[in-house]
Amino acid sequence: MKGITREIFNAEEFCIQIIRPELRKQMIEMFPEEAGDFLDRAEAALKENDAERLHLAAHSLKGVVGNYLGTRAFSAATELDSLARKKHLTEAGDALQRCKNEVEILGLALQQFLEMDQQETEV
Repeated sequence: MKGITREIFNAEEFCIQIIRPELRKQMIEMFPEEAGDFLDRAEAALKENDAERLHLAAHSLKGVVGNYLGTRAFSAATELDSLARKKHLTEAGDALQRCKNEVEILGLALQQFLEMDQQETEV
């Protein structure tokens, strides 16, 4: 995939793990809402200085991006989760912004992959 590295999205491994194209499509279509929900929860928790809720949101986000083999997004979510568990909320703002950026990049990569995947299955 043009411009997409394995650190952003490992398409080959994703296809190995999710064999059925229709399931890949369904999962990718769910990604923005799923990831967005946990990012919103993390942002709300951070605004309220609630380290426990931030940890839960970051940990859940880590699980979501892990399902899509987004290494960079997973690393960003792991960092946010770690800061929340340590109650380092002053540093968590920057980590949350990195998460948002990496989730957005992963989302774009998933959409690009979906377009290519659908073209290949139509052939």
